[in-house]
Amino acid sequence: MDLLTKLVEDLQELTLADAGELKLAKQPDDMIGLIEQSVKAVQVKAKEKELDVKAELPDELPVINIDYYRISEVLRNLVGNAIIHTGPGGQVVVSARQEDNFIKVDVTDTGEGFRLKICPTCLNVSTA
Repeated sequence: MDLLTKLVEDLQELTLADAGELKLAKQPDDMIGLIEQSVKAVQVKAKEKELDVKAELPDELPVINIDYYRISEVLRNLVGNAIIHTGPGGQVVVSARQEDNFIKVDVTDTGEGFRLKICPTCLNVSTA
């Protein structure tokens, strides 16, 4: 797939998501396995940049209904960005925990970060 085709597909998906019409294929799945697989998938890239990328997870989390493909795509993007913006010798940690009826996943790094003043709505996520 060429870059232009991928960009067009991404824009179409964003338009559907903004309109609340993006179809999700939710089914019961394991977040621990998804996170461990995502961390394992970036180890070569992390080693090339001399980074420590790891998962800090509880022994168990409840199985939840997710669209495995979409959630793994989000996680790949977050971890990938963390790797890009973290210098040699840095660290990227993916953690998860249960909060009420939700699983909270955090991706933290020792990179430069960004200021919310630049993009105050970057982290607004619709729950509709």
